[in-house]
Amino acid sequence: MLEVRGLTKSFGPRRVLDDVDLDIGAGEIVALVGENGAGKSTLVKCIAGMLTPDRGTSTVSDNGRLSVVWQDLALCDNLDAVANIFLGVERGRLVLDDAGMRRETQRMLTSLGLRVGDLSVPVGLLSGGQRQMVAVARSLMTGANVLLFDEPTAALGVAETAVLEQLLRRLRIAGIAVLMVSHRIEQVFALADRIAIMRHGQIISVVSPLEVHPDDVVAIMAGAKTESTARRQLSQLRSLVDQLAEVEPSASLPLILTSLSRSLSTPTLGLWIVARTGSGHGTSALVLTADVGLDDDRRSRMREVPIGAAGGVIGASALGGVTVATDALDDPFIAGVSASAWAVPVIGPQGVLAVIAGFGDRHGHPGEAQLELVELHANLATVAIEREAMLDELTRRNHLLESLRGLLDRLAGPEPASGLSAALLPLRVATGAETLALLEIVDGELRERAVTTIHRRVLDIDEFAAARRLSTLPIASTHRAQMIDDCVAGISIAAGDDRVLLFARWTAPQQISAEALDLLEDASRSLALAIERQVVEHARQETQTLRRANSMQREFLHRLSHELRTPLTAIRGFADSLRHTDVDWDDAFHDLFLERISTESARMGRLVADLLDSSAIETGQLRLQMDWCDLSLVIDEAITVVSGAAEHVHADVDQPFPAVWADHDRIEQILVNVIENSLRHGAPPITVRAAVDTTADAVVISIVDDGPGFSDSIGDRAFEPHHRASDSPGAGLGLTIARGLALAHGGSLERAPEIAPSAMVLRLPIEPPAAAEPFELDCEVQDG
Repeated sequence: MLEVRGLTKSFGPRRVLDDVDLDIGAGEIVALVGENGAGKSTLVKCIAGMLTPDRGTSTVSDNGRLSVVWQDLALCDNLDAVANIFLGVERGRLVLDDAGMRRETQRMLTSLGLRVGDLSVPVGLLSGGQRQMVAVARSLMTGANVLLFDEPTAALGVAETAVLEQLLRRLRIAGIAVLMVSHRIEQVFALADRIAIMRHGQIISVVSPLEVHPDDVVAIMAGAKTESTARRQLSQLRSLVDQLAEVEPSASLPLILTSLSRSLSTPTLGLWIVARTGSGHGTSALVLTADVGLDDDRRSRMREVPIGAAGGVIGASALGGVTVATDALDDPFIAGVSASAWAVPVIGPQGVLAVIAGFGDRHGHPGEAQLELVELHANLATVAIEREAMLDELTRRNHLLESLRGLLDRLAGPEPASGLSAALLPLRVATGAETLALLEIVDGELRERAVTTIHRRVLDIDEFAAARRLSTLPIASTHRAQMIDDCVAGISIAAGDDRVLLFARWTAPQQISAEALDLLEDASRSLALAIERQVVEHARQETQTLRRANSMQREFLHRLSHELRTPLTAIRGFADSLRHTDVDWDDAFHDLFLERISTESARMGRLVADLLDSSAIETGQLRLQMDWCDLSLVIDEAITVVSGAAEHVHADVDQPFPAVWADHDRIEQILVNVIENSLRHGAPPITVRAAVDTTADAVVISIVDDGPGFSDSIGDRAFEPHHRASDSPGAGLGLTIARGLALAHGGSLERAPEIAPSAMVLRLPIEPPAAAEPFELDCEVQDG
């Protein structure tokens, strides 16, 4: 649409423009940025024809027309809006068609969504935003399809700036090519499809706002060297992980979202957590939990988003558990307020936990690298959500313990060693009752908890009917006995969350004494405390479990931060070496440093994967996808995956070989870890032999190399976490994870020095457990 080729302009000895090239297509907004004196205004004046360049051309293709909206607007303040818009292009030859021009002005303003107010008022009395609208309408009235804007929002307020930005987006949709000069970097990133950066009269770079950070643009404008994007993202991730290990759980999600917004230069983000139904068997909606940049209107509209198609891009991502991006105008949550949106699911062990979504003012989708960055933050959000859920449960249990502590303090004497049944026996004897029982009400049904009788161990039909009548009576807060009939008394008591009935039956009414009833009432208090003590003990055990889980989460974050420091330090070192201007690295060193950076990045990915697997095993959250597997194929795939294994590793599999009930990917992971260990610490050749142990209905896979194996001082400690050789580059988790995965399959991974000093033997059962179907297995690593 607009083509600028070789524009050069000098004022005396000073060259203001130096061989400038620029292209702007139809329906494209290009922002022109640079420091004061960079040549922006001179370039606009040359393109507009107000200055004649020394050389070069500026052309509008397809017989298009060009118009400029200057910063000072160049309006006639004493004329009204209609007169200014039609100035120089008045309709009619002898008589001006005022009514027609007014109708045409109103039509144009309406089509652009502009509000100027009273068209008969002199423009000198209009607001800055209204004057800007008149200037834009005047440019469009000329039929221009290329518009140049010189600092269009410099003199506008916040509301007027928002109106103009909406206008620019409509112009882009209408196919108008726009060149916008602006000093406001945040506005440039919100509007522009491309950014042309000027310095010393030259366009030194043209970049996409989807691919660079605002700090990079500012640095290029100032002539400073930009920091590596990869290095900056790694630094931000490391800082985020460190902060998450220290902040309160409730602050984790806003912190993650803020970091992601800064990393992506995306000003509008939100995180919606899946809300479970009361029954706990389904999901009903996504609830907005944290956001960055959402205005009050959108926050209100998007507070609850339905799961599925009705929830637009957010609901679709939650339903399918996949990343979704759209420019669709029929999305109920982005239509009219955003040009594009994307959503990435936050997935935990039980499925989709939440959705992170971003909204843009330009059409287009995030790149692959950016989506990977979102997924990394989504993984951190998974840890944060699960940690907060665990801490909420811990808090709830602690409140329960605190509320019960006072009652436990009143319980004098040691806890009965023989349980409730043993405690009821002397009580029955002391009261002279024939039958004494504790019953609990569960889902409206009576269940015997403890019973003692003279001749029987259970209640008879009449006694059970009397107990049912007792269950319908209100709870007596004063622990007073209630007579059900002449021979039956009872007390309905609340013990924690349970409702328990203390039931007593005598053979004859005269056997019931006031002392017996008083004893029952006193005993009901002690029994209630004993039952509550059981509840408290159970809650205490659950609290300890939650505390251990929380401690393991903190340890995982600490380990993740610690293990990432080594590759991050290496990456930063090589990157700093490349950035040194005082050393002229040749291509060989340059390629070497980049290769090292790539290697350390891959290593960091493996470290994160190993740490996640190790954490899943330690917390008992490892999930296996069991099916029938061809182990010969699994062995071949494992050898193919390991770098350098093809020429040093040989597979020897008995034929025919039975299918095995296992998780294909996890068995491959076991073999890869063990083969890599043999390649790193052993000596080729390496043989992977698979045979069937018919006596144990199992398969036996041995991995043997010609190395010396583990020393006696190491032994089975090689399977312990973080135990590694001093020159090993990993996290010391390979064999730990391999053994944990073997145990999860009901198998084993052991050293076999009787075969060879370096031999490892993997045993796996062939058949699934009795009556088993494909399932997900929780397991823990056992000490080797």
